[in-house]
Amino acid sequence: MRTERRENPQVETAIYTATPASTPEQLLLATRSASVVIIITYASGTLPERLNPAIETITKSGKPVFLLSNNKRDNHGIVRIAYVPQVSAAQSGAIALEKVNINNIEEVLAAIQEESQKGKSGQPLGEAIKQRFAYQKGEGRPKAEWETKEGQIEQKQITREALSRGNANPKEVDEVLKIWGGEDN
Repeated sequence: MRTERRENPQVETAIYTATPASTPEQLLLATRSASVVIIITYASGTLPERLNPAIETITKSGKPVFLLSNNKRDNHGIVRIAYVPQVSAAQSGAIALEKVNINNIEEVLAAIQEESQKGKSGQPLGEAIKQRFAYQKGEGRPKAEWETKEGQIEQKQITREALSRGNANPKEVDEVLKIWGGEDN
């Protein structure tokens, strides 16, 4: 568990990095004096589901909780809220910052301070940050590499090579690749 504190006279923000060993008690303790909580999630945007009751406790106390992906490789954050842990965290009141990731944390912190200086706190602050950094209804989202034809071809080639290195039977390799939607593409 790693927690940072960033503060100015307007708002204190706790930055909590979720790990497989994180507990609800740790999250609550690490964020108790903050007005805003940012949870750094796994690259996919997921975090241990056992943290959801703590997230709900924090949001019900009037503090916004933002989820920020630790996906340093891409220029965006959480592309889809599809995995059960993501859905559960959202149902607990967390706001996924989908357009940004850990690479943009300073921008997020600056936006929190800016909105705070405008007098926003709690849910209105959460909504303002959500407007800036989450996809709105009807707004296009980036496609994951496996959602494009080129990406599928590349992923199949990587899979073929990995299976072949493992001394897999070529027939078995082809069977696995058929699951991807064809042998040759």
